[in-house]
Amino acid sequence: GIFLCGLVLAILERTVDPQYLTPQRARLPPTWYAVVFWFGTNWPGVLLYVILSQVMEELAESRRLLEASKADADCLNAELLQQQHRLKMERSLAYGLIFNVFPRSVSASLIELFEQYSHDPEQLGTLHHTSKAEAHPMAGCDSLSSICLTPD
Repeated sequence: GIFLCGLVLAILERTVDPQYLTPQRARLPPTWYAVVFWFGTNWPGVLLYVILSQVMEELAESRRLLEASKADADCLNAELLQQQHRLKMERSLAYGLIFNVFPRSVSASLIELFEQYSHDPEQLGTLHHTSKAEAHPMAGCDSLSSICLTPD
C-alpha cells in the first residue's frame, strides 16, 4: 500500500508541477545534497540488513530447537527399542514358564489367548468364571482354580 502510494505521488509530481503538490520554501544547501542522496540510496539496504539479521537469528534458533527435538526423538527411540527388547525377553520367559507349568493343551490355549488379547485388549472381558462342570470340553481349566478359559 505504501509503495503504491509513493509510486502514484512520484508520477503525479513528474507530470504536474512539483511545487504545486509539495511546495518547498527553501532549497537545501548544496553540501546537503550528497548526504540526502547517500541516505536515500542506502536506507533500503540498511533496512534489509536489519530484517535479514533478525530472520537469520530466528532461523538459527529454529535449527537449534530442531536439533534438540531430534536428539529427544533419538533418545525416545532408543528407549522404545530397549523396552521392545525387554518385552520380547519377558514374553519368551512367560511362554517358557507356561509350557513348563501347564499341560500341553492348556498351555497352547493360554498362549493363543494371550496373543489374541495382546492384539485386542477389549476382549479381556470374555474370561468366564465357571465351575468345572460348566466348562467347555476343550477349555483349559486349572484344577486348583475355578477360572476356565473358554474358546470362542
